[in-house]
Amino acid sequence: MTQMLRPTLEVILKRHYKNNCIYKVLRADSELATKKGDNFTSELTRVKLDVLLNSGKRTKDSVMIKEELQNDFAKIMYRNMNLYPKEISVYRDILPHLEDIMLEYGDRTGPLWGKCIDYKPYNLIVLDDLAKYGYIMVDRTKGLDWKHSELVVRGLAKFHAITAILYQKGLINMDIYQNHIYSKENTSLIRIQRKCYEMLAREMETKWGTGWKAMSYKIRDEIVPNINKLIKKLTEFDKSKFNALCHGDFWVNNVLFKYGLDGVTPISIKLLDFQQSYFNSPAFDLKHFLATSISMELRNVHENRLTQMYYDSLMKELESYKYDGPAINSLKEFEEEMKRLDLYGLTVQLIVLPIVLIKNKTEMPNLQEMIKNIKNNKEVNFTFNPYKHSLPVFSDVIKATLATCHNRIM
Repeated sequence: MTQMLRPTLEVILKRHYKNNCIYKVLRADSELATKKGDNFTSELTRVKLDVLLNSGKRTKDSVMIKEELQNDFAKIMYRNMNLYPKEISVYRDILPHLEDIMLEYGDRTGPLWGKCIDYKPYNLIVLDDLAKYGYIMVDRTKGLDWKHSELVVRGLAKFHAITAILYQKGLINMDIYQNHIYSKENTSLIRIQRKCYEMLAREMETKWGTGWKAMSYKIRDEIVPNINKLIKKLTEFDKSKFNALCHGDFWVNNVLFKYGLDGVTPISIKLLDFQQSYFNSPAFDLKHFLATSISMELRNVHENRLTQMYYDSLMKELESYKYDGPAINSLKEFEEEMKRLDLYGLTVQLIVLPIVLIKNKTEMPNLQEMIKNIKNNKEVNFTFNPYKHSLPVFSDVIKATLATCHNRIM
């Protein structure tokens, strides 16, 4: 990546800004933009630029460069998952149309995403650096409070509403976006899912007491051998229902927040990372978010309230955009759709939450080594035990989820 810094970025910026001032990039300094565990499919680099404008004035700028991991096994896996071509398609073919729709209907609130400045097919994307506008990542281990979650849920509803309009206009290529990442026969994902459920069953049998043993046997006997088939059935596309473009990996690290003058109140969000986007029930995104990103307090008291807020916001946005396609007929119908996806939510929790809630980042599992073992048909080495290395709230969350939905997933 460092080879492209000055001369290539100079060309890219001039093309992006056209005649709006960039004359020459005088200096480019790069630094890793994420910490260990913040991103598993890409390497993110922030490039700080010293720029000479056409006016002769010198100024500062910055961009983010997102490129695929250089580990050979990870590279093969992620290319098979089509991550970079899909994200490039979102930035190139979807988001500009969404901005056009917003302007067409007089929505001046501004986009919920950043700008793609340039890309290299299959493995590299250059993005505007949202940090220079005040957007930051929050501490993922704490779980979002009400104010943050409310902002996210309302923003997610708007995103889904506009993409539903885009679909009505025939501007979403379903050859690209119809398949959920879990709907494919991906050996690596299947083995990781099975291992997560095996570890859950073992933990329930040995540590959670006799009251959980019957459920642990069902997990071991019914879910572990059939997890791919069960998830694949959940992700089947139903054209007769209300659908939208789902973000696909909607958890706290893929949302940036901007704060008001008090430095505490969140006032705006931006969405990141569209590598797993697909067109399906919007409940997938909301379920993913609620499963992974809200505080335990919200989970215990306000999860249903957030679901209702999402539904109300979605209905309001669809009305504003004069949507007239397949509809969600009631809040109860949407709540039933959320319940249908309980197994999906639990699966996401088992895979994502251990990383969200890890105690010590030096104990982060080596995902590339895991992928290498899977590709070589070796046993996946789970020396990382989420019930030992993650914060105690991880077990609390899983217990709370199972207590409310076990009858629907087993």
